[in-house]
Amino acid sequence: MEIQESMYGGLLFIGIFFGSIFLICLLIIMYYKQITEGFEDQTNFEIMQKVGMGDEEIRRTIRKQISMVFGLPLVGALCHTVVGMRMVYMLLGAIGFFETGLLIACSVGGCLIFALVYSICYKRTSMAYYRIVRMMG
Repeated sequence: MEIQESMYGGLLFIGIFFGSIFLICLLIIMYYKQITEGFEDQTNFEIMQKVGMGDEEIRRTIRKQISMVFGLPLVGALCHTVVGMRMVYMLLGAIGFFETGLLIACSVGGCLIFALVYSICYKRTSMAYYRIVRMMG
């Protein structure tokens, strides 16, 4: 029993550790990609403003652009998780873990935490992008 608990604890630690590292790397890469694009798009938004595009339209355009960049990977990650959970269930079954309800609850909880952190990063990126575009001269 003690060996099993230590094995489960080790797997939990490895999963949380690698998951956190991958999430942080993903968010940093996407944030800096969008910030770089913001600097490149400054002149485009300046032109749009000169031809009469309002502040709210610019915000909507930025939201739509960043939603696409952040939204598609989020949907892809959730679909990937749903499909991959079958393999995880079989691997855990090989070591004698058959708690389906717990596995589903942990998967849903993990996806919700991921989506929450992801949406916070989306909000911050969107605000930073808007500030960069507004710095146009």
